[in-house]
Amino acid sequence: MVILEIELVVKEGQNSEVKKRFNENFTPAIRHQSGFYNALFLEQLEIRDNCMILLFFDTEKQRLDWVSSDEHDPAWESIVELLNSFTAKSYRIVEKVR
Repeated sequence: MVILEIELVVKEGQNSEVKKRFNENFTPAIRHQSGFYNALFLEQLEIRDNCMILLFFDTEKQRLDWVSSDEHDPAWESIVELLNSFTAKSYRIVEKVR
């Protein structure tokens, strides 16, 4: 499994709108992608303008297929326009503890 971690620095006063666009634009677009497993939207406790999106895919190829899909850019750009900045990192799960 592959996880994409996207750290968001949201423009002041735009938290509610980012969450709305994540739910109304981004989630419906990604939900039907091959290999998509889950998406989480996290809000930092101390600084609400710092958020994170975690995307889970079965494989890196499937994640890259999502990025190159027609649905990706409109969904992602609707969020990016509300950000000061973002960074993204990909991870592969190598160990699990239950």
